[in-house]
Amino acid sequence: MSLLRLANGHKYEIDQPNEGEGMLRNRKRNTVKITFRAGAEQFDAIREDIKPANLEPFTIYYPDNETADEPDEQLEGVSNKVFEGYTLIGDWEDKEVEVQQETSKTAAVYGRQLSVTIGESLLTD
Repeated sequence: MSLLRLANGHKYEIDQPNEGEGMLRNRKRNTVKITFRAGAEQFDAIREDIKPANLEPFTIYYPDNETADEPDEQLEGVSNKVFEGYTLIGDWEDKEVEVQQETSKTAAVYGRQLSVTIGESLLTD
């Protein structure tokens, strides 16, 4: 688990972010795919919060046991990476995922998962 802290101070628990490279308008750029650990009831608030003003800059913390409720001072010593010059470049992915596998005694449990790709802004954007 990781923690995303936006420029406005809001924090969200996320799965391990997937950093890579993507293409947009025939230009290579660094990207970060973020998958939120939140219930479907929070998806609208997350979409509203992930906007350009809140992405300049944003920080991803790689804590062992901190949660979104931890005060900022608690995160000062935690391994982190600051992303500057990034913007929303991908479409939101809201999909059904298996939360618990089916066993001989219980049925599979499904939930919703929200993901988005954020990419490095280029001067040509």
